Amino acid sequence: CGSLKSLNKLRNEKLKSRNEAIILPKEDEFIAFVKNRVIKFHKDENFIKKRVSRQTILKKFTPNITSYSKNFYSYKKINAKLFSVSNNEKNFVKLLKYLQLFWKKKKLNQNDLKNFYYGCNEFYKHKTLSRLDLFFKTYRIKDKPNFINQTYVPNITKLFKMIDWTNVCKGIPSNYHGDLHFENILSSKSKFYLLDWRQDFSNNLKFGDIYYDFAKLLHGMIVSHKIVHEKKFKIISKDEAIVVKIQLNKNNLNLIKIFKKWIIKNEYDYKKTRIICGLIYLNIAPLHHYPYSIFLFYLGKLVIYNALNNKKKIL
Repeated sequence: CGSLKSLNKLRNEKLKSRNEAIILPKEDEFIAFVKNRVIKFHKDENFIKKRVSRQTILKKFTPNITSYSKNFYSYKKINAKLFSVSNNEKNFVKLLKYLQLFWKKKKLNQNDLKNFYYGCNEFYKHKTLSRLDLFFKTYRIKDKPNFINQTYVPNITKLFKMIDWTNVCKGIPSNYHGDLHFENILSSKSKFYLLDWRQDFSNNLKFGDIYYDFAKLLHGMIVSHKIVHEKKFKIISKDEAIVVKIQLNKNNLNLIKIFKKWIIKNEYDYKKTRIICGLIYLNIAPLHHYPYSIFLFYLGKLVIYNALNNKKKIL
């Protein structure tokens, strides 16, 4: 392509229909569609190695990797639609039934379970703090309280003290995807395929916390790739006053209600899911482009605060 400008132009030209994936740009990876193959690149060789290893665990739920090298892997393109195109109520209920089979729980002894909780603490709390350090250094933003959408939200230090980390980190070990949103799910009649699975959960390739997948689903329904791609979000900052706006998809809002009922019906913790969802926004903030990165940071703070205070509103 020659330059970033011509690359982005080519990407926009290739995005002819909503049947093609909307890929939010990241500096260390890219995906390409060549004839009947999907080719994934990542600059980290260990990332590729782990992801290929995990595919042998996820097996029938994901495409079969046909070839790989140090920085690449590829699989045959599947003739199916992105779930983001067909995410109506009926199909969403089907998806949840399918995922119940996917989320097979793991039985651990007390010592292994203790180690798993420790891994959850590293993953949810300490990794988020590390990512926030990167965010503050990159954008020279100070950790201070804000009025976000007219709601007083304390700084990260105080906000994190409000979180019951023992509860958040008391995960449920299960099979997991790790980046479960509608752009990473293909649907064909009653069959689903899960794409771009996470390479590990706190260095564990075999299982992770089921709540991370719950929170990932929720995070994608609130902030869809389509909305970001079409720049239908705003971040307005003036001193301590912050306004975050996003054109919430009406269909997704209805699916969130269905998902909330499903979580409660199956005796999971919806408040905990919301908190982890907010942590995800904080985690990915330094990985994305400006001003989306800033938007994610303040959205994450607000989502966590509203969850902690049992507020029904998302924003």
